[in-house]
Amino acid sequence: SRNNDILVWMGSLLIPYTFIFLALYGVMFDEAFYQEQFVQNNAYDLGEKHVDNPLAQIFAFYKSDEPLTTDVFNEKEKSHLHDVKALYENAKAWWLGSLFAVFMIGSIMHNKQMIATMIRRGAFITFILII
Repeated sequence: SRNNDILVWMGSLLIPYTFIFLALYGVMFDEAFYQEQFVQNNAYDLGEKHVDNPLAQIFAFYKSDEPLTTDVFNEKEKSHLHDVKALYENAKAWWLGSLFAVFMIGSIMHNKQMIATMIRRGAFITFILII
């Protein structure tokens, strides 16, 4: 029916967002990635403690309500970190909503073939967005 087709397309369009957010989350909190960038950009010339301690504070700041207490960053950089945190929190809220919607759509359909179609379309759309 037409309603089921709409549900399949809605779920299919939400699936790529869930995968893309997980990939971004993986990069955003990958400490090894940041350390590699620090080496490439000679940040460790300042001293490892000078770099690694603020990195731990940034991760704590992004993941919780802990304030950013390091004095390594100027006000402009701190403002940028607050903006990044706000973007991350908004993206996370959309991701949770999308994930919930995909599961709800799947539970409403009661048809394994339609759910499979939704997943295949979502995977295809994700693939197209990535390449």
